[in-house]
Amino acid sequence: MYGTGRAYILIIGPGRGASSLRPAAIPDASPGFSCDHLFAAPSESRMVLGMKLTVIVVATVLLACMATGMAVAQKVSADPVLSELDSLALRADNLSDSVESQLVDMNVAAGAGENNATGVPESDPGALRMMAERGKNNADTYEAQLSEIEKGLRDVQSRYDPEQYGHGDATAIESRMSYLENRIGHIRNMINDVRAAADRIGRAT
Repeated sequence: MYGTGRAYILIIGPGRGASSLRPAAIPDASPGFSCDHLFAAPSESRMVLGMKLTVIVVATVLLACMATGMAVAQKVSADPVLSELDSLALRADNLSDSVESQLVDMNVAAGAGENNATGVPESDPGALRMMAERGKNNADTYEAQLSEIEKGLRDVQSRYDPEQYGHGDATAIESRMSYLENRIGHIRNMINDVRAAADRIGRAT
């Protein structure tokens, strides 16, 4: 650095009102020149400035910790949702067993009715018609139960926000919801098959 000149140092501190600029002489270049001279300031001002910088750093760290804590706090327990989905799945499994059993009986009865129609009597036509009527009524009951299960699933889906859960919990919830979707579709198909079997019996008798 050559020549001489003036530098201005921004002084920040309490009791000074607005910030002020103070000139500081820049010495001639010499072997003993040090940049420390550029930042010459009263020791009190440097101490205050250091304290302010310390406060800023600490505040920044605290804000970062608070932000991290808030992000972690957003992750809620998946246990209530998983329990609700498991309960719905159990109801769906039990309903599926009932519908499947009914469907087997209806198909057997429909086959018997069709055999009767071909001149090979196997069962009393009156009993078959009663069974067909019972099958239709049961199908309506099954449909109502299935609608309740589906309503429960839709309620869970409407409340589900993957951002609220950790990755593992979100995966478990979505897996159960997918299982229920497939189960509901399968049960509905079987209920329709029960109604179709009842119609077959009606046509045969």
